[in-house]
Amino acid sequence: MPLLSTTLSSSFPRRARRALAGTLLLTAAAAAQAQSSVGAAQLQYEQQVEVCNRGDRPAPERRACIRAAGMALDRVTGGPSSDVQATSQDGRATILAPAGVVSPAGDPSDVVPQTRTSNDGRSTVLVPSDSTLRGAAVR
Repeated sequence: MPLLSTTLSSSFPRRARRALAGTLLLTAAAAAQAQSSVGAAQLQYEQQVEVCNRGDRPAPERRACIRAAGMALDRVTGGPSSDVQATSQDGRATILAPAGVVSPAGDPSDVVPQTRTSNDGRSTVLVPSDSTLRGAAVR
């Protein structure tokens, strides 16, 4: 390490080294303060939600209290996560989900509507969709 310090002392004047050290120190302090303020805000949010859920408030007031606690946390953390709008695989619904959430597995082409005749033969029964995935046994 003496080689590095010799190189730095010869290439950087003393003021530049002090300025660099000061800048690094201030950056580290700012990062630590930001982390602690987010942690404190998260703790305050959790405490406020506990107060909101005590049971002595009517439901609308409790929901408003929780929303207010969430908005206070969002102000500290920079806002809520942005939602991403997507269309369901079958195209029948619009889905709003937080960014980064993976949609459920499954392909609508995997679903094969199946029917069977009732025991008395007078009606046709559509088998429930959760058992109509290809390869699933039909009872």
